[in-house]
Amino acid sequence: MGETFKKSVLLLCSQIPLFAPALLWRQQPLAAVILAGSYELLIFVWGFVGRDVWEALKPDVVKALTDWIKTSILNAFSGFRKRYKKHVTYDHRGIGTRGLRTPARAQLALTKVFVDLQLAPSHASQVSSNPLEAKSLPGSQTVWTFLQRLKSQKAVALAILGPPGCGKSTLLKYLALTFAGNKQRRYHLRAFVPILLFLREHARTIHDESPTLAELAQAHFANPKRYPELEPPATWFQKQLRAGRCLVLLDGLDEVAETLRNSVVKWVDRQIVAYPNCCFVLTARPKGYVETPLNRAQVLEVLPFSSEQAERFVRNWYLATMILSSDIDDPGIQRDADLEADDLLERLRTQPALEKLTVNPLLLTMIANVHNYRGALPKRRVELYAEICDVLLEHWQSAKGIDDELSAAQKRAVLYPVAESMMARQLRTLPFEELQALMDPHLKRVGQEKVLDFLTKLQDESGLLLEQESGVWGFAHLTFQEYLCAASWKERSSDEQDWRAAIHDDWWHEVLRLYAAQVADASPLIRTCMDLGTAGALKLGGNIAEEALTVDPDLREALKRALEELPDLHLRSAAQSVSTEEFERIFELDSAWRPLAYIHNQYERQGDVVLDRATGLIWQQSGSSERLSYAQAADYVEGLNAVNWGGFADWRLPTIPELLSLLDPERSSSGLYIDPIFDVRQLWCWSADRVAASSGSAWGVNFSGGGVHWGYFQYGGYVRCVRS
Repeated sequence: MGETFKKSVLLLCSQIPLFAPALLWRQQPLAAVILAGSYELLIFVWGFVGRDVWEALKPDVVKALTDWIKTSILNAFSGFRKRYKKHVTYDHRGIGTRGLRTPARAQLALTKVFVDLQLAPSHASQVSSNPLEAKSLPGSQTVWTFLQRLKSQKAVALAILGPPGCGKSTLLKYLALTFAGNKQRRYHLRAFVPILLFLREHARTIHDESPTLAELAQAHFANPKRYPELEPPATWFQKQLRAGRCLVLLDGLDEVAETLRNSVVKWVDRQIVAYPNCCFVLTARPKGYVETPLNRAQVLEVLPFSSEQAERFVRNWYLATMILSSDIDDPGIQRDADLEADDLLERLRTQPALEKLTVNPLLLTMIANVHNYRGALPKRRVELYAEICDVLLEHWQSAKGIDDELSAAQKRAVLYPVAESMMARQLRTLPFEELQALMDPHLKRVGQEKVLDFLTKLQDESGLLLEQESGVWGFAHLTFQEYLCAASWKERSSDEQDWRAAIHDDWWHEVLRLYAAQVADASPLIRTCMDLGTAGALKLGGNIAEEALTVDPDLREALKRALEELPDLHLRSAAQSVSTEEFERIFELDSAWRPLAYIHNQYERQGDVVLDRATGLIWQQSGSSERLSYAQAADYVEGLNAVNWGGFADWRLPTIPELLSLLDPERSSSGLYIDPIFDVRQLWCWSADRVAASSGSAWGVNFSGGGVHWGYFQYGGYVRCVRS
């Protein structure tokens, strides 16, 4: 009875769907018959084989349903998202200092030090590979602006390109930290799940197995050795990616081996299409991207640090360093950090050759680290240059776990003759054919054959030597060329004749200083300067003695006496009108309108002023920041005195003899004929001396050319005021 009743109920229920064809009968009778007949045939067949089919499928269906329920519950209640974001923070919270020879005292918090980079839309082929190039582009913004715009575009990535050390990897780490900490709201962005992967670690897997991004992320974060406590639930990354909830950060396309790079780029393109609602950001150096670009990407170029960004970084860096080392965060630590930062910034301002390096965040980090570790920047700049070159040539790559066939020493051995040859010919660039001829024998000595491959890899990995234009190569900065030439001189002995020729030519003076800073005894070089006996040679000898490792004490004393005995200029302080016919005689100039004699200055900076103990004059360290007409120059002086600038109200325009006392016989590292203790913006300065028989012109000194000139009153010149 019970079994019969159950079958009757099932039969009756199975006929319920026939009400649909019945309702359809009046409008479409043929369709209703076909629909009813098909349904009855299905019921008839199921009645014979349905039980057997269900029994066969039942285990698989039940298992699949159980797995789905289990995974959903685990994903919903495991707390994995919270654990995952913690591990992202653990991975990327420290600012990288690996690869630096001078050790950092502790790892700093990236969020405390980071300064937003400026990015600008660009074309991949136009992105600079020079880590020291000062550059600006229209439309520059922070990455947050470009991410906001990306929300309205599907299946489009951001490709962030820039030279070595410009901060690409650090930027991706900061993005990961920001989203992991749910701090993206300040930038009006949604709460993406950050997935940061370093492509060099996964290139072989991508090439050999071509997993989906979800599978790759799942395998990476499920690695028990790397993440023993993370244990991501199955399909968690797949669900996030399919739902468009992820910010995918792929770092270092250029660090992928060339044989694998094309496969990796194609794989990235496929993932961008597969997960169109996610945001993708990829970084690379220019060369590594130009040859294998993404199909759908907006190219953004990383711009070098401005002076404001560099200062902000230094202040952030010192504050974070002092808080970490003292475990104290109060106004006193803030004060101490500001003092240390001020000291470093001031040292950089008085060493323009170092200040130029601050456009690159990596090099600026190295400078700050050395300053903090030593308590000062090395007086002998050569130590800093040596560390920078070694980091660029080897340590940085090895710190990333990238194998290199050549050591830094081997690369130096190949670069030394290049630097020497370019200095000897007073060149900044060389055609590839000449470079190849220079490098080929030295490259073979270190086991390499192909010069172009060596140059390309050197450019991509360090940016030390660059293809400035098609087929034309040069060092990223003259400083590197000069340092490597000096280091080459140190490796082999240089005869006295080489020094005599170089002492007479200011093109070589920086090399001579850097050489003296490395050689065991600089006495022979200084003795050559003294033998020549000119004011320029003696002053160069004084500069060399300041940077040299060792100098014979008696020789040092003799040099000091010789410098003190140099004739002083007659420093007239009263304004005078001087004719164009007599100015050479009155101002004591040679035929090139340069001084016949130079003063050995004894500068001492005191805040915003510089005291020259050799003349007793007090100068503005900077001066006017803009070019001024002669009338505006008078107003500028009046304005200083009105506010008692520097604590004095007797500032005036200097006379030509006074301005000439500032001239050096050779260019300094700033490129000007003036000591770098002064601000380098004041290229041409007005004097109080006017041109006789002219109602509208005055004399001035050109610090970029090293001599005297005159200019009409309406011309623009700078002002550097003086007081006696």
